[in-house]
Amino acid sequence: MILLCSSLLIALQSFAATTELISTNDAFFVQQTKPNQLRIMSYNAYNLFDAEHDEGAFDYTFLPKEYPGKQEQCLTVKNPYYQKQCLDIDWTNDKLKQKIAQLVKVFTSHGSKPDILALQEVENENVIGMLAKAAGYSKYIVTNYPSHRGIDMAVLYNPKKVSLQQEDYVKTPGRDPVRLKFEFLKNN
Repeated sequence: MILLCSSLLIALQSFAATTELISTNDAFFVQQTKPNQLRIMSYNAYNLFDAEHDEGAFDYTFLPKEYPGKQEQCLTVKNPYYQKQCLDIDWTNDKLKQKIAQLVKVFTSHGSKPDILALQEVENENVIGMLAKAAGYSKYIVTNYPSHRGIDMAVLYNPKKVSLQQEDYVKTPGRDPVRLKFEFLKNN
């Protein structure tokens, strides 16, 4: 099993820069997954929102500036930093497409795309559907937390390498983590 996490790669790159034992050439980090291996990645998508309002969620920061009611809603934010952020960000479909393209580059920059990709800070199934299509995933799960901002988590996976066997949510005082059980498909 190959485990790729952004923090792990940063540590490897940092190590490579300080020693003669490992080449700093990016080719060192590019590895294709073999049929008997899984590539797993966890990544914080840092506010991957679509450019549409979700009823019941305070997602006004990630809407176009001209969205009806955005300015009024942003002015209700008490923290000056977040209020300014809400008022200043002009989140559009073009910016969303650019962010999705950049995320796809990250997911595939070290060889083949992950067989299991866990994402944090995503808005909803709509935006994950767009990302899944762009990244070449046909299967995914999106949590649906009743959070004020509408922040969820998602797991995208390759059904040719793994089969989802079980999905359940663990109740906690914060965001409920999702627990997934996959079966590795050895005949792929």
